[in-house]
Amino acid sequence: MTHSYLSRFRWILIFMFWLSPLEAKAQQTQHYSYKQYSYKFVSFSQVKLPPEYTFFTPAWITDRGKVYGSLSDNSATGNPHIAVYQKGTFTVLQPGFAGPTNNSGTVGGSVSGDGINVLLQAALFKKNNVEIIPLQPGYNFSFIWSLNDPGTALVESDDTDGKPTYTLYRNSTSTQLNFGPTIPRPNFLAFIGEGKFINNQGVIAGTNASNVNSYTPGTTGFRFDTKTGQALLLQPLPTDTLAWGLGINNRGEVLGYSFVATNPYHENIGVWDKKGVFHTYFYETISSNALVFNDNDLIVITLVEGQNISYLIPQPGVRLNIADLVTNLPAGQDLQNIFCINNNGSMIGVDSKGSYFLLKRINTNSLDDDSLDQS
Repeated sequence: MTHSYLSRFRWILIFMFWLSPLEAKAQQTQHYSYKQYSYKFVSFSQVKLPPEYTFFTPAWITDRGKVYGSLSDNSATGNPHIAVYQKGTFTVLQPGFAGPTNNSGTVGGSVSGDGINVLLQAALFKKNNVEIIPLQPGYNFSFIWSLNDPGTALVESDDTDGKPTYTLYRNSTSTQLNFGPTIPRPNFLAFIGEGKFINNQGVIAGTNASNVNSYTPGTTGFRFDTKTGQALLLQPLPTDTLAWGLGINNRGEVLGYSFVATNPYHENIGVWDKKGVFHTYFYETISSNALVFNDNDLIVITLVEGQNISYLIPQPGVRLNIADLVTNLPAGQDLQNIFCINNNGSMIGVDSKGSYFLLKRINTNSLDDDSLDQS
């Protein structure tokens, strides 16, 4: 794992509509194929956009298969607008940048500021309504890390020195979070910048860094109950020295790595149960940089070091090359970074050239109501 997670600068990059490709190398891997995991590829570089826009940046896919994101044009500011893609058609909502979206269609995004006193400000978007979340006193930058179905947003605010503070925002009220002495340095690690860090029960998961470096021994995952204030550190396995918490599902299980960063490198990918016991789903000696999962025990390994490949773990001990599961994958197309998976198993991601895509799971029992559209 070699990348750094600098949330403030990631949002500035999205503000500029820029994404740098990562180095690509080849490495052999074992392949599997399961008929029940079959996908259709849709390139957002090929779909028809509304005429005034030139680019779509997806941010989230809901359980009904709606893809929320931001449309932009070629103007100096990009003229970003929240939009939703469904059944081959875009519906443009209102100005802003899209982020995590819940299943009722509320988008946790942001609006741009004046560039001096306010750089970026968190906001909630619902159809044609926007609710701008007030900045914390002395802060000029805020965004939403995660948004659950009841409508609670996990918000980070940064001051001019980049120092973060975290709040919960619900029903027009901000409540500053105090993680207590157990979690002195809470971090939320996601390459794209949002994830499933708060579940529908109000429990938060993330990574507690022992100092500013998440690779320092002593770094652990954590679970924090916002209703009771109870905190639990999630420890690495006895064979490992580091643990990262990368998301939480609605059963309270925390996704993450238990790993060793020094040579010889290895990582255990799995979940901590509600008692804080880690269960390994896959062990590997290659290095990956990100994980996403859903409530149905599907884990995606992505941003794999030296590869443009992402993998699906449908059950412990089984790792599928997702490219092998796509029925219409164009020649030369890679699936380097998958950053969101819904509870049906449909995914969105970006390739090594910065082009965004949708992988729609083909499943007759799907909740995803546009999984077979003709886009």
